[in-house]
Amino acid sequence: MISQQLLVLMIALLVPIYLIISRREKVLLAWITLAVSIQIFDCRFFINMPAARLAGLMLIPSMIYVLPSFLRTGPGRCQISQFLYLVLLGIIFGFILPWPNNGFNRGFNQIASGRTIIYLIRTLADVSIAFFVARQVSINKNFDVIVKYFLLGTSLTAVAGIIELITQVDLYGLITGLEGYNRLPFRVRGLNYEPRALGLVMAYGLFMAIIIHSRNPTNRHWALIILQGIGLAISGSTAAYVAAVFGTVVLYISDRKTRRGLITLSIVGFLGYLAIRNSENLASIFSLIQARLSGNRFSYRPENVFETIAFSMEIFDGPAFLFLVDNPLYLTVGTGPGLVSLPATAYMPMGTVFTWLVDTGINCPPTMGILLELANAGILGLGLWIAIVLISWRSLRFLSRFENSRRYSWNVYESMFLVASAIYIVQVSPLSAIWPIFVGLGIGATYLSRKSKKPGWYPGL
Repeated sequence: MISQQLLVLMIALLVPIYLIISRREKVLLAWITLAVSIQIFDCRFFINMPAARLAGLMLIPSMIYVLPSFLRTGPGRCQISQFLYLVLLGIIFGFILPWPNNGFNRGFNQIASGRTIIYLIRTLADVSIAFFVARQVSINKNFDVIVKYFLLGTSLTAVAGIIELITQVDLYGLITGLEGYNRLPFRVRGLNYEPRALGLVMAYGLFMAIIIHSRNPTNRHWALIILQGIGLAISGSTAAYVAAVFGTVVLYISDRKTRRGLITLSIVGFLGYLAIRNSENLASIFSLIQARLSGNRFSYRPENVFETIAFSMEIFDGPAFLFLVDNPLYLTVGTGPGLVSLPATAYMPMGTVFTWLVDTGINCPPTMGILLELANAGILGLGLWIAIVLISWRSLRFLSRFENSRRYSWNVYESMFLVASAIYIVQVSPLSAIWPIFVGLGIGATYLSRKSKKPGWYPGL
């Protein structure tokens, strides 16, 4: 396992170094996108080191160079302001007034100071990726490379998931040497660290394929949609299913061109369900979903509406939600970068799903995007995130109307950005840098709309 992880680390380091030195930025963008959609290049020595974020750290000098230009845009300023506020909170709650450990057996990477350092480095890498993508978008005026290689990655991991389901051979484990999760016969992870990660990237890939097909209907695109849908279904991830449902609602409302495809896909999905409704695997998945959403995983019964909501959330989200509800001051100012799980550990309800956390306490931030933003930086952090989304969306909408040479493409990117924002609200992976890519799209679009010579308004602040 160690030798395999060393090889993975060498690949994750040497590939971006070579591409940066040789100035092959387009290929580097493709590498980052591929590393986001499949996780076989992510190394795990002591801490998680995603390949995309390692590349992001190497791009910090490039980010510093382009920063003055993109700080002229609203999303650029909001992104930097959000990061600086997290740094301030990290200094306060990580070092000056650190959150207590409360007797749990935590290593340095899980106590307040260590977690602050790791989370801020991770966030800095995400910011660097966002500005790198923004530069590529502003120069090339397209997002095509990212769409192409993201769908390539999701297709590969979907095929790996299908192979795993049929043969029960864990390809991710064979390649990386990592076991990673308690395997169940009805859940697969493809080329990702866990089934939830597979389900999340498949949700993004599914909506990308639907949006493309709605503008250019071909059999190839339909095959791509079906493959992404199968990958999502066999992940067995309740969180990914919820994200897909929410994304479907948002896309149906915001993009008329996708409605026929969404309805057709829903019908195909329902017919598929009827065909396998007696399958043991399907029954197991539905049992898992029912237990998750009903809160029957816990021996303790909810006593109020907040506990009822919390018990239906992910195990990392519910305690954080209860802590913020019980401590509105931190709902306002935030608890610091990735630190909410330290005080939230005291809000773990009794249940078998938490037995593996008895010694260490909760060791992961929330996986629901809106809750993560509130927990990290409070109302200010959430407000800055909303500003990034709104200004970016208006910029993409502006370009889809006035950028005559690429109006079709900007219209596609606008829909992709909206559905990505919707997915982020309900589901985000701490190991993934998917969202920074879309933030980069928004920053780049705002920069281009600001430079536009067309009459009328531009949406940057």
